Amino acid sequence: MTIFEKIKDAITFRELLAEYGMEYSEGGILCPLPDHDATAPGFKIFTSDSGHEVGHCFSPNCEFHGDVIDFEAAMKGISVGAAARELAARYNIPIPEWSEDDLKAYEESRTRRELLWWLYAVNYLDILTT
Repeated sequence: MTIFEKIKDAITFRELLAEYGMEYSEGGILCPLPDHDATAPGFKIFTSDSGHEVGHCFSPNCEFHGDVIDFEAAMKGISVGAAARELAARYNIPIPEWSEDDLKAYEESRTRRELLWWLYAVNYLDILTT
């Protein structure tokens, strides 16, 4: 298990949102990301096939999709590696040193998740419009 998986196992999106003073509602919440002036609750949390929570903003001017590490990175404007280190420190998750290969593997899995999400979203919208 990678450190990224350990972090995603240990921290839920709801916990992380609570740290930022937000409470999640099943109907969604206003997108909390910086530079997003949301006017409707378009940020929702889903459970991925791997069992980890992922957040998605349905606003076309945001389009965030990611896990708690991606969210922390987006909220603070830092890299996913730095976000993973910060989350591990805050939640007392011991982390070994990781290599660039570990970070590259995480980035590749994130790219695959985003692609699969958009394929799902396009199919869902196609169903709604036909």
